[in-house]
Amino acid sequence: MSTERRSAAEPVVRVDLGHRGGRPQTPVALEARVREALARTPAAGTRCFLVLDDASDLMDHQVHYERLYSHGPAEVLCLAYGGADSRELLLPHVLRAAGVLWIPDAFAGADGTEPGPGEGRGGGGARRGDGPGGRIGKPGPEAVDEALRPMVELLSELSVFRAVLGGIAEVPHGVAVPAARVLEHDLTEEAKARAWRQALEELTGQDVPPPALAVEGAPGSDAGPADAVPAALGHLIGDAVPRALAGRNWLVPGGRAETRRLACERALRDAEDGYEQVRGPAGLFGRGRTVDLPERLADLADALGAYRGCVAEALSEGGGDRLSAEQRSGLLQRGIDLPELPEASRSAVGPGLRAYTERLIAAGLPLRSVAARLGALSDRSAPAGSAARLARLDDICPERMPEELASPLPFGPDGPAFAHAAPVLLLAFVAGLWPGPGWVSGPLTGLGLALLTLLMLRRRPNRSPARPLDGGGSTRSGLRLVAGLAGGAAGGLAGTLLDPPVWAGAAALGLAVTGSVALVLRDWTAAVDDWWDRTDVRSAARSLHGIDGLLAETAVQDWLFADARYHCSDGARAVARLVRGLADTAEECLAAQDAGAAGARRSAGANGTAASAVSSGAAAGTADDPWDRAGWGDGDGHSHGDGDGHGGGPPRDGGPPTGRTAPWDGGAAADTRPRGAGRPALAGAGTRRRRPRPRPHAAR
Repeated sequence: MSTERRSAAEPVVRVDLGHRGGRPQTPVALEARVREALARTPAAGTRCFLVLDDASDLMDHQVHYERLYSHGPAEVLCLAYGGADSRELLLPHVLRAAGVLWIPDAFAGADGTEPGPGEGRGGGGARRGDGPGGRIGKPGPEAVDEALRPMVELLSELSVFRAVLGGIAEVPHGVAVPAARVLEHDLTEEAKARAWRQALEELTGQDVPPPALAVEGAPGSDAGPADAVPAALGHLIGDAVPRALAGRNWLVPGGRAETRRLACERALRDAEDGYEQVRGPAGLFGRGRTVDLPERLADLADALGAYRGCVAEALSEGGGDRLSAEQRSGLLQRGIDLPELPEASRSAVGPGLRAYTERLIAAGLPLRSVAARLGALSDRSAPAGSAARLARLDDICPERMPEELASPLPFGPDGPAFAHAAPVLLLAFVAGLWPGPGWVSGPLTGLGLALLTLLMLRRRPNRSPARPLDGGGSTRSGLRLVAGLAGGAAGGLAGTLLDPPVWAGAAALGLAVTGSVALVLRDWTAAVDDWWDRTDVRSAARSLHGIDGLLAETAVQDWLFADARYHCSDGARAVARLVRGLADTAEECLAAQDAGAAGARRSAGANGTAASAVSSGAAAGTADDPWDRAGWGDGDGHSHGDGDGHGGGPPRDGGPPTGRTAPWDGGAAADTRPRGAGRPALAGAGTRRRRPRPRPHAAR
């Protein structure tokens, strides 16, 4: 390890081992470059080196590559340039574990021409035409640096470096040559245009409604990996409170909102306790009125209305897309605390949005589908302001609920008349079976049941002795009196006729009295429960918990996450507009291509009509046989020479004639046209020769 002072660590360290346009570097200078590069690597972890080297010097620089690997784990990507005249690339053993990008000609296509045999450029080969700077001959070091600079800067990014290195690892022998052109073989202009159009149509796609957005890793989500929104953005597209913030108290201790909420909770607890006391025997037979339920319900209504009003004011105060300092101050005065939390930062929005966009594009979705999903994400994450939740507050706790809760409802047993009269009739009949006394005990039992029913009406829970609150009620005491008297008379008559023993009559009377008390208690409890259910105090409890949940959602989504949601919505909308603009541009290219093809067909049709008159006198055999000597001349229909390649006939070696281009000779055909005239963008037809794939060889 070098004893020099370590410089600031770089993620990808560049090492330049090139000789720079014909001026070889001494071993001492190269050793100094390697030592300097090692000093700029991180102290721990895997080191990443991007090495620039001449293709012809790779074998001579083996010791320098070995030194890069000698100080711990390292990843090496060699950018070898030059050697345009070579058909193979010699590699040392140490580079078999690395990745090699071979650029035979750093200036390929710089002047719009293709290199011919022996005309390689950029690595020591002679130049055929004007290059950068208008110089003739070998390029200077500045020209080579400028030609390689874009690729070097791109490969210096750590993510790009590792992606390229991983891609080269899948290439046989670990050597790849970046292609500037795509070779096209035996493709007509129509076939290329059709393929180009189909590719653009698949790229752009159609405007279709996006699927429902689902968060990555959410339970019950059936969205695929490409459609799932990253978890970093999941809390911005819904109303749910993140787990890290669940259960947090957003009310300032002792503040206005907490005071009103505690009062509401206390009033609710008092009302429920009073209900439990009233529904028992003490509520009917207790001395005096111990519980005033209407008053407690009125207190609950007042407390619930005050808490609801405080929350409604807070929702109105915190409206807007973003929460200002004045709004935060107003919320704090109302007793709502909004601290600065790391979960509310928008720092994760940018990387999450980028990851989602890259995932959609990598999945092969059309551009318009990608734009639609990004637009849906923008709509879902756009902050609507807390004022928009006032409608939901009305659903949770309507404004009329406190008023309805404070208004007592009528009290009384429910059910058909027969269900109230039949038990009284039966009990009075049983009490009258005692011979003799039964004529008195039977009707008295019926009268007692009627009086107890009147007591239920007097002790009804919807009447307040302290306030003018009385919901009224009815107990059907008259019906029970008539049924009791009739049953007692029938029992006395039956006891006289049957003449049961005295003990049986006494037992029947005791059973009737016990049944009467149990019947009255059952009717009282059922009537109180029915009245309590109709008062619907439980809905007030649900409204209280619903207001708490709404306040928590508003504090998180509309107040704390307002800036992050706005940032996400704005960014997603901008990316969607960009992607949709790319799709529109592609469709404009398709429309222009269709218009150009239609014009070319019309022009070809006109030229074909004119040419048919000229070619009508040509021989039929010449048209059928492209190799007929009569058809290969200098353009006047006459053959010259004896086939030596200068007169237009086929050459002696069986190759294509020189006077006319063979149908498959795309390179020759391309050279006969003016440059830029009708040449396709993928100009493989203009390439004169294919460079064979470089094969790595170890040093012998």
